[in-house]
Amino acid sequence: MTTTNVETNNVELIRKGFEAFAAGNMAVLGELFDSNANWHGAAAGVLKGDYRGREAIFAMFAQLHQETGGTFASKPVAMAARAIRSLCKRRFRANATGAS
Repeated sequence: MTTTNVETNNVELIRKGFEAFAAGNMAVLGELFDSNANWHGAAAGVLKGDYRGREAIFAMFAQLHQETGGTFASKPVAMAARAIRSLCKRRFRANATGAS
């Protein structure tokens, strides 16, 4: 099985997105997220639920920043793509607001 250009490009887009998120570069994230993108969030917690559209996703990112006092960080540890589907295993850390 060979890796296609589409698969390689998708993995690079994921990597670029993580780098932009870590740097707070909303301009690059705005280029990467389609205006009709969907984000499937956690099943429980303050940020639970699904977010429809780039603006709703970015509002959730802002809330995530606020809820964690800016301590949220996420790093990819493995990425893969097959045809048009991609996945990313990640590690994240954060402190809840008010936590020591």
